[in-house]
Amino acid sequence: GACGVCGVAAARYRCPGCGAVTCSVVCVRGHKEATKCSGKRTREEFVSKSGYDAATWMSDLQLLQDSHDELRFAKSHASRNGCGSVVLRNSQNGARKQHQQRARE
Repeated sequence: GACGVCGVAAARYRCPGCGAVTCSVVCVRGHKEATKCSGKRTREEFVSKSGYDAATWMSDLQLLQDSHDELRFAKSHASRNGCGSVVLRNSQNGARKQHQQRARE
């Protein structure tokens, strides 16, 4: 199909944020300015099996990596402030207690 911004050239790019199609970097920028689109997919939204592709997989992998990095930073920051083992132990104990309570029900 044709570019959604200029309507002249064939679309070559699809916006991960909203799915708009564009033909060039100039039109991508025009799309973002006109619609205030970030150009980024909402990583937490549901994606159906049929819509799951390599780009979605890479995005999910990056989300997991970012989460891992945040957790590592939090643990490092907590341990430097002298509360890391207590915070982590308490969160683990809380999760263990919840699991045990569910198992009894």
